[in-house]
Amino acid sequence: MGLQGKSILCVDDDQDFLMLVKKILENVGMQVYTCLNLSEAVGVFVKITPDIILLDLNLEFESGKKLLKAKRQNPKLSNIPIMVCSGENKRETIEKVIALGGNGYILKPIRQTHLIHSLKKLVGDKDRPVYKFPMESPPIQASLKSDLLLLSETKCVVRSNLKCKKNQVLEMSSDLLNKEDISTEKLLVLQQSQPSTNGLFDTTLGLVGLTEEEIKKVKKLKTNWSLGES
Repeated sequence: MGLQGKSILCVDDDQDFLMLVKKILENVGMQVYTCLNLSEAVGVFVKITPDIILLDLNLEFESGKKLLKAKRQNPKLSNIPIMVCSGENKRETIEKVIALGGNGYILKPIRQTHLIHSLKKLVGDKDRPVYKFPMESPPIQASLKSDLLLLSETKCVVRSNLKCKKNQVLEMSSDLLNKEDISTEKLLVLQQSQPSTNGLFDTTLGLVGLTEEEIKKVKKLKTNWSLGES
């Protein structure tokens, strides 16, 4: 299910952030309403019922949790999925948001592809989310191109100039998987990278947090995929 034609209410006290989100989401065909606080949001609810709410957790002088609590009591809000967008990366905060009725949680600063993919999943699946918390070992961040050598329902093997240690966490954007709307935001290094040729390394990555539907798509892909850039 796509985002084109869907409406979204973005509540955030950062005007620059709202402008960025508005540009990103209008480019995929969404109708975007923006508010700087909850009072403005109430005014929007009088006029329209958005398909999605993107909510900042820490608004100036108030908490976005107020809207999550109001969702339980207001029939007009109860069926609207709320995606919380915050810079807080604390386990207890995320658990509290989900317990209050939040339908998803993404971290600032946002990445365009992650935001769009998360919202697509939100409108396509109204079930309560399962949030995957980071592993104990610290993650690393890298930006590079790699070749996809092997793909299965639970793992993939990539070849690149990056040497990784076991249990590190990587982020990957794959054209092959993105075409099938399969999330690869988090990948766990299953074993230390092995040297290949010309200074490159082969790394086995576990696909973390795939839904049942995404696993089915991977099963279909692995029978006919060809070697390419990931």
